[in-house]
Amino acid sequence: MNNYLDIVDSRWSFGSYYRRRFLGDTLYTCFFYKDIELVLDREHAAVRDRFAEEMNREHETGGEALERYYRQLRRFFDQMESYDQWTLEQIYGSVHSIRKQFLGAGAIEKAQIRRCLGSGTMGLGAGIDQSGVWQRLMEDSNGVVFCLADPNYFQYMVNDMGRAAELGKDLYVLTGQTAGDAILTREALAALPGMAPGGREPVFLEDRARYSLLDLSAVRYKEGLQRDIDLGKAVLIVYGDDGLFHCRNLNLPSIVRTVPSCYFARAIAGQFVGRGLCTIYVPPHFDILPLVPLIEKTRASYCQLARLERDFGPEIYELGLERLYARYPQYFINIYGEGGEERLPVRMDSGEEDSCSPYFYGSYCRRREELISGYLNGVPGLRYISAYMDGRTLSEIPVPWGCEEPQDGILVQGAVMAKARGSRVILADGGARSPRALVAEGEEEGMLLISNFLFFLTPKLVSWYNELRQERPMEQIGLDGGHLDYMLRYEGGRRVETFPLYRKACVAMKRDGSFLFFQYALGGGSISLGGRRLSWTARDVNPQDSPGPVCIFTPYRSAHRTEEKTDGYCEFAGEGRFNLVVIQDKVVCARMGDVMVPSIGAVVSLARETGEDLIRALGFEAAGDGYYRWDGPEAVICLEPPEGIGAEDWDSVCWAFGGGMSLISDGESLFEQETGLSRLEDEGWLGPLSRQTQESEIHRLSKHPRTAVGVTDQGELFVLVFSGRTALSVGADYAQMGRIARTLVPNVRHMMNVDGGGSAVFGMAVGKVFVELSYPATSYTSPAGMVRRINTLLCMKQ
Repeated sequence: MNNYLDIVDSRWSFGSYYRRRFLGDTLYTCFFYKDIELVLDREHAAVRDRFAEEMNREHETGGEALERYYRQLRRFFDQMESYDQWTLEQIYGSVHSIRKQFLGAGAIEKAQIRRCLGSGTMGLGAGIDQSGVWQRLMEDSNGVVFCLADPNYFQYMVNDMGRAAELGKDLYVLTGQTAGDAILTREALAALPGMAPGGREPVFLEDRARYSLLDLSAVRYKEGLQRDIDLGKAVLIVYGDDGLFHCRNLNLPSIVRTVPSCYFARAIAGQFVGRGLCTIYVPPHFDILPLVPLIEKTRASYCQLARLERDFGPEIYELGLERLYARYPQYFINIYGEGGEERLPVRMDSGEEDSCSPYFYGSYCRRREELISGYLNGVPGLRYISAYMDGRTLSEIPVPWGCEEPQDGILVQGAVMAKARGSRVILADGGARSPRALVAEGEEEGMLLISNFLFFLTPKLVSWYNELRQERPMEQIGLDGGHLDYMLRYEGGRRVETFPLYRKACVAMKRDGSFLFFQYALGGGSISLGGRRLSWTARDVNPQDSPGPVCIFTPYRSAHRTEEKTDGYCEFAGEGRFNLVVIQDKVVCARMGDVMVPSIGAVVSLARETGEDLIRALGFEAAGDGYYRWDGPEAVICLEPPEGIGAEDWDSVCWAFGGGMSLISDGESLFEQETGLSRLEDEGWLGPLSRQTQESEIHRLSKHPRTAVGVTDQGELFVLVFSGRTALSVGADYAQMGRIARTLVPNVRHMMNVDGGGSAVFGMAVGKVFVELSYPATSYTSPAGMVRRINTLLCMKQ
């Protein structure tokens, strides 16, 4: 006699992605699965369990138990290298076992029941909607199996059970074995309201949980249901992200209802921007995982498959990937798009199905690139760049699209634009945002070319900043983003200017559409607070001794202390004076007494008498230990023009941003000469405070994804993005960037390196639809080939 239902087919295996798959990739340093968030950083595990923290807030566990749990969790994750042969589910299941041990199985079940009773509408807006398929499956089936993998969807399950009962279907509900497992026990589920729709009680089927998680190969046998499965008259409905991982290679069709929330679920669903409830159809014997490799570009997600099913019917699932690409190429041209591809000006016609081969994907990518190149190069005043450079000789060679083995070449995309007077910089408010979302929410602007831009304040940098100030909590900050270093822009008619913190490279656009590239060292200027104006001269910037009534201390004062360690490095300034710590245009700290010099801001330091007068005039509120609170408006900063730029030119600037790294100056490639390292030191990159603003060691001469912005002798603006950290492209170092730039843009005059790594991207936006043209690396929020959330964008427009 069979003990378990024959739900899974012969290709099924427990678990989804193996951790070893991510060796050498960014994904190897993190774990985002369901409610667990882990980042391995600086040789320790930064871990968060959102479910456990919710239990603590709801008083379902105590703070002491939570602390003990986190200590054990960190010990577990400190051994992550030992789990390379484990799947995501094995790792999460082990975490859940630790959770049960320290928080209590009964307390966990209580929290799950609370979630069930408090469940309501999930998600915002529309998600993948295959409710038509779901309705047909329900009508055609005799038995409907329900699995509540996430208690937040309990009300959806109850409603769906009611619909199935009205249709006269047999109802089955999967249950866990023991309290505290991922799936509630029979006793817990049966006691919940709505579990007997129309007076019809479902048949409860125990699932022999593996690692405390759903195991579809071990559901208790039920003869009538097995007969329906064999006849194709049963359907499984799973609620929560688990369904996306476990509904693979099954003997019956399944429906997953979820708002994809964790990294892996979003990648499989293709829902990184959308936050709506998804109803996703998974046909029998189907496995999505090979189509979503994560460390390579997605071939097809449930998002594309759902659109194809909507337009051409469920037969599309039987075609195989090669024929889908041959018949419906337009559906894959923007693989991470979530709608609107019909508005793109680039159209791909169906190909010959007989030409399908193991190399179909490489052929498709070449064809796509040719069409995009043809479209962009047809725009007057625009030259699109798409090249692949040999990693040793830096000569151009064919792109090995679709390669399976790692290559040593460098993929470069970009553009040279004449009369780019419509160009601007977008700063994402409230933290990093997806360019895809920003474009969709913005105004229709025709065609834009978009790249990532300069460095920005990240949550990790804020955390490091505050760790150094643990004993000075009044100097800690609560900022959630923003541009690092110098900025001049106009916002709602208001002029906003910030301090240049070092002597790094800057770019500015004048009203006539011409561009200035320069280094900006802080000179004289003024700052106004509440109508009080404080001025200083260039001699008052980082004075060595005898500071005047007003002076400015910037992190550049540590620029030449290149041998100092980064971690724990502190500088103090302003002893016996009244000091204002200014980050961007905000006063974040005020103190009569010394303050730590910020790596991401400046100190406006006033003589005691001047400071006391300001305190009285503006009503600073004393907060103890010499600190004062200031809740007034933002500071108004007005600085002298950079050296070498006249007042008339500077007055015509409509925006300027600094914080880049000079690569080519007056046609000379600095890193191909001996001047590169000395220029890095001169700009301030090698100092310990500057290094505290770098999540990775930007100054290292190693190969990474990079982005460069420059101008030609003729005043044309250009952007080059050097893709890296993928099998296709290794990235570039600074010397290679200079050589390649002078090959692809022979008349380059100035060029600077901007933010890179996982942020490096070049794309186009047409009809409010964003399309990646470069090949971004994986990040904590995006798979390979997809732009991640970033703070600053450069939009090129004529």
